[in-house]
This record gives sequence, C-alpha cells and structure tokens, in this order.
Amino acid sequence: MDKREIAYTKRNALSMKEVQIKSEAILKNLEPYLKGIVGIYMAYGHEVDITKLLKQADITCCVPVCDSDYQMSFYLVDENTVFKKSRYGILEPVNAKIIDKNEIDMIIVPMVAFDAQGHRMGHGKGYYDRYLKDYQGMKIGVAFECQKFPQLDVYPHDIPMDLIISEDAKY
Repeated sequence: MDKREIAYTKRNALSMKEVQIKSEAILKNLEPYLKGIVGIYMAYGHEVDITKLLKQADITCCVPVCDSDYQMSFYLVDENTVFKKSRYGILEPVNAKIIDKNEIDMIIVPMVAFDAQGHRMGHGKGYYDRYLKDYQGMKIGVAFECQKFPQLDVYPHDIPMDLIISEDAKY
C-alpha cells in the first residue's frame, strides 16, 4: 500500500463518534486563527468535519466548487445557501456568489496525509494545489493525528501549508 492508501485506511478505521470528537478538538485548536473571510470545505466521509464554522457569527465562510476542468472556485455562503451533491458526492453551493481568492483571509484545507514539515497529500486530483499556487492568505491544513507520516514525498507542484492542526498538535 502507498501512503495515501495507508492514510485512508487509518482515517476510515475511526468510528464516526471518534471523527466527531476529534473534529471538535481540531475546531477548538483552530479558534485562535479564525478571522475575516474563511475558506472551508464540506466534509465528506471520515474527513475532519469543520462545517460548524458555517454557523460562527464572527467570520464569513466560503466553500469550494470543483469544475470538470479540475479547477476550483470559492463561493460565499450564508444561512440561505442551498447545497447539492457534486459528482464526487461533496456538498456544493448552488445559489452563492463567487469570491476572488485575494479577498479570502485564510483557507482551511482537507488532507489525506501530512508531515510535520507542513506538507500535505490530498485526494490526488490537484484542485487545492492549483488554487493555492498564487494564493497570498493563510493556508491551514486539518487532519487527524493518525494521518501523520514522518515525511511525505514532495513534488514541485505541491503547495505547503502555513500551519497544520490535528486534534493533538499544531505543526
């Protein structure tokens, strides 16, 4: 098995109750960094669930929509936003306004695997790496401690995180 498969196996071995408890701890560790307009993602499967941030009054959230050309855009969302499942089964907004990436203060990025040096591994399609290539705001990766590796292979197109937060630590 490669590292991505190992990370999926470890993450998917967590019960949904464990995912919920560990996600709450990660949200608590995220609190000091939250400000302004925050790019979040809609959790899928056993990913860290940060969707409670949608209800946080002191920040504005935006969420990604992925298109068929492997490009991603973020859209502002509020309590009136309607979501539908994408072709990947992930909730995406259908009645929201696109936001320029330069207006987003920070983006919280899901990870399949990570290391303490700030490197992340995603699902392998490169959406976040392409989007974050010229992004100037703060990039925070979130994952469970069981998804951590001593070192990941890094490629020229990989965008490192400014900070990685798990339920136990900050890297």
